[in-house]
Amino acid sequence: MTFPVVGMTCAGCVNAVRRRLEREPGVREATVNLATNKASVEVDEGARVESLVAAVREAGYDVGTETASLLVEGLRFAPSLSRLEDLVRAVPGVTRAVSNPAAEHVRVTFIPGVAQPADIEQAVRLAGLEVAAPFRRADPIERERQLRAREIRDLSWKAALSGLMALASMVASMPLMADMSAGHRADVLSRLMMAFNAAAADALPFLYQLDPRALKIGLFVITLPVVAWAGRAFYVSAWRGFKHRTADMNTLIGLGTGAAMLYSTVATFAPGLFRGAGLAADVYFEAVSAIIALVLLGRLLEARAKGRTGDALRRLFAIAPKTARVIRDGDEIEVGVDEVEKGELVRVRPGERIPVDGAVAQGYSAVDESMLTGEPMPVTKREGDEVFGGTVNTSGSVVIKAVRVGRDTALAQIVRLVEEAQGSRAPVQRLADRVAGVFVPVVIALAIAAFVLWFDFGPQPPQPALLFATVAFVTVLIIACPCAMGLATPTAIMVGTGRGAEHGVLIKGGSALEAAAGVSCIVLDKTGTITEGRPAVVHVQTLEWPGAPSEGLHREDELVRLAAAVETLSEHPLAAAIVHEAKTRGIEIPEAALFESHEGRGTIGVVEGRRVAVGSAAFLIELGVDVGPLTDAVDTLAAKAR
Repeated sequence: MTFPVVGMTCAGCVNAVRRRLEREPGVREATVNLATNKASVEVDEGARVESLVAAVREAGYDVGTETASLLVEGLRFAPSLSRLEDLVRAVPGVTRAVSNPAAEHVRVTFIPGVAQPADIEQAVRLAGLEVAAPFRRADPIERERQLRAREIRDLSWKAALSGLMALASMVASMPLMADMSAGHRADVLSRLMMAFNAAAADALPFLYQLDPRALKIGLFVITLPVVAWAGRAFYVSAWRGFKHRTADMNTLIGLGTGAAMLYSTVATFAPGLFRGAGLAADVYFEAVSAIIALVLLGRLLEARAKGRTGDALRRLFAIAPKTARVIRDGDEIEVGVDEVEKGELVRVRPGERIPVDGAVAQGYSAVDESMLTGEPMPVTKREGDEVFGGTVNTSGSVVIKAVRVGRDTALAQIVRLVEEAQGSRAPVQRLADRVAGVFVPVVIALAIAAFVLWFDFGPQPPQPALLFATVAFVTVLIIACPCAMGLATPTAIMVGTGRGAEHGVLIKGGSALEAAAGVSCIVLDKTGTITEGRPAVVHVQTLEWPGAPSEGLHREDELVRLAAAVETLSEHPLAAAIVHEAKTRGIEIPEAALFESHEGRGTIGVVEGRRVAVGSAAFLIELGVDVGPLTDAVDTLAAKAR
């Protein structure tokens, strides 16, 4: 089963969730994907959904849920609403069910990918009630797009506020840096800071006239909303991880900025603690704001990148029609495609996409199935022939009998395969996960070691060794962010499989994608897979006929002119190619009379008093035409794939 996981931000998060799920009884293997924020779990028959949800929460994260309403007929007269709610809640994946008798609907909160609509509807029937309309969840792709847009909007506001506050903090901190000790003015960075300080003093002289303590309090006030609002998620997640004995990127950011904020706050409001020990009460508020701003900017860029990785899958979903024209009691009614039931008749007009898998019940047409087969040529469909949802009805109006609907259609299965491929792990990612499992604890240990070493062996008084040690501690924590480690491989898999699906190539998982790097030869089962899908006239072979022009080129033009006159009235794809060839040669196409169309075989018409037939060799033989002289030319062209 596959379900969304909320709160993951780095490789450490992924590893923590995966390891906790795999410890659960009945779980054979768990795969957690940071790019999609989903967990896929292979379980034995006895595994319980509730246990998996609890395992994710024990790891310090949560399982994503959705809410939808189920319209129940006669709910206001139901003898026991509590029994109905209990039965619905008993469905695996349902976390909450609340009935509203006045509106005759049950509001269900469930885990997408785990709770099945059919099971929820069956629970209602077990309570002695009937479902008035099929259970419908929100479009998952549209919902994901909305959630991603909300996340990007939220991160944009927080990154903007943090950036502005960081800039203000840096400017306000300049007077506090003006009294740097002489011993540190020899290095290049210090000289640059002094030059910038001098420019700031000329531009903002009032800042340099303020009391240093007032400046520090002002910096505290500026930094507080950055920590309390923009950076709140770091500290909440770090604390949650601490309670569950896990560590991730948020732990590093929370420890680093928290240490700098705590140090600076004490130095601002209790400077005597530092001066009593012979230390300078310096503050690092600007560093806290800058670090949070930069991390939030990185997360914003990451969210946008993750949003783009799902574009191909969204386009694949968009292929499926949203509505269908169902024939009920002799009337054509337009309904949502998820309301079509097996056995119903669906009308599909020329140019429309077929909404469900089924069989042609009435009519004749040509269907573009390139979405499924890669073949550009439309396929002729007669009564009884199978058709697939998402393919395009190019010519005649047909009535389809629905055979497979909803999640059972071929297109839905393709989308499901792509989703599974995007959520799979490549072999190289397993190495990254193992490294990520120990990465954060190692970084914390290195940061503590850096603090101890700088404090014991750093600058001696009067130089502030504690300050150097604190800066080293914070620096190691901040620069060691493992985001890229956890995001790189799943993002590459999402982009690769998504782009492949967009171009009609289905890649079955990360292992296949990784192995494709070593491919040296590609074998195709048919040329139609790689052709452009636009038939064109590449050769004109002529024979003698009564009244034909004597010169070869003129004879070709005359043959194309006569054929185009008849094919202008045809809807066949090859007919369009012949008409296009005539126009390319600058030929004026005459009108044809007494036009006859023979489905799937050819056409006949009268052009300027002459009977002209255009069609397959079998069709011409039926009409008494000797095609023997053309056999050698046809075989030669076929051998050249023309």
